[in-house]
Amino acid sequence: MLYKESVPYLADATGYYAAIADLPWAMWLDSAGMGRYDIVCAQPMATLVTRGAITEISDAGGTKLSTEDPFDLLREQLGEPCGPAPDIPFCGGALGYWSYDLARRLMHLPEQAQDAEHLPDMMAGIYDWAVVLDHRLKTAYLVSRQRAVQTARAPPHPTSPAPDMRRRLCGYRTTCALATAIR
Repeated sequence: MLYKESVPYLADATGYYAAIADLPWAMWLDSAGMGRYDIVCAQPMATLVTRGAITEISDAGGTKLSTEDPFDLLREQLGEPCGPAPDIPFCGGALGYWSYDLARRLMHLPEQAQDAEHLPDMMAGIYDWAVVLDHRLKTAYLVSRQRAVQTARAPPHPTSPAPDMRRRLCGYRTTCALATAIR
């Protein structure tokens, strides 16, 4: 079920990101003033970190290690596909980064580069909520597929979203910063 609640539009998403930057795996897909959308989210339901042949999957049930294909693990964590949401480019799903070296899981490639940074081959979060800013329409929405426990229990309160929006989606610890950013 899609949850979509209008929140105050900010021409610069910095305020929204600053409100959640301290949360685990905070993300900001920034259009840099050149694109239509900015997307801000945090606190994924699950995280997947692949280094070589091992993927670490962390979620509410704990952490486990797997040698399975990381793309299969991502599909498993994403669950059943959701239908599109009109005018909303992202309302939950996988965000992260996938290195060129991850291709080694799919095909044999020569070992030419040295791994100087020791970064994971993949780091992806499975996000259940986001704030989406539409710079063309000058609108902003808090959206969620309500798959996570904390978002499934979040009843819509369209008359006054700002004071309790973050508490409903993220827990009591996070209420003040986002409410302040959208006032």
